[in-house]
Amino acid sequence: MKPCVHCERPAAFSVCTVISTLGIPGRRQTCTASLPFCSSCLQRVGAEGEGNLARPIREALQTALRALTEQSLSKMETETRLDQKGNGLEVEKLS
Repeated sequence: MKPCVHCERPAAFSVCTVISTLGIPGRRQTCTASLPFCSSCLQRVGAEGEGNLARPIREALQTALRALTEQSLSKMETETRLDQKGNGLEVEKLS
């Protein structure tokens, strides 16, 4: 059994968050790393929402958001290059 990320007791829950882009074509999604929590620490995270208990969740969210932003920027750069070059489906007319 995995230990709690905060107190090292056996974890009873695993927390993952999915982050998705909205309102743009080609939705991008990423998931945070799985964070094991014991029952009491997870209850405290829910009650306190801040402090040392929530730090692993904030860090996982920041990592996932950074990855999603990089994916979106990379996709936009690729689409911009394709738009500038055309879609590659042009047919050259032979005379």
